[in-house]
Amino acid sequence: MKIYVCSPFRGYIDALGNMSTVEDNVIFAQECCRAVYSAGHLPVAPHLYFPQFMDDDDPAQRERAMSLALEIQMACEETWRFGGYISEGMKGELERAEAIKMPIRHFDWPEDAG
Repeated sequence: MKIYVCSPFRGYIDALGNMSTVEDNVIFAQECCRAVYSAGHLPVAPHLYFPQFMDDDDPAQRERAMSLALEIQMACEETWRFGGYISEGMKGELERAEAIKMPIRHFDWPEDAG
């Protein structure tokens, strides 16, 4: 089954003052993908792929990347949301999943998905 991995990419400070950098979030997304894979599924994580050749700090490229990610999400069977923080990008992904009645599962930590 193809699982769309929904986790933060950009750095943030959450409501409790905890800080996360892009580098932290990339490692977290990699761990999420590993958990999806370990559960026997195909992880789909455009937020790990697109920054390899698109500039997330360029608003036009970010908008295009988000649009492409939502298109890719449509080819998945489920969306798995990881972590307690929901970024703006994640909000759009979760709204799309809800709109198309795609099952959404939430895991606080990647190891919870195993």
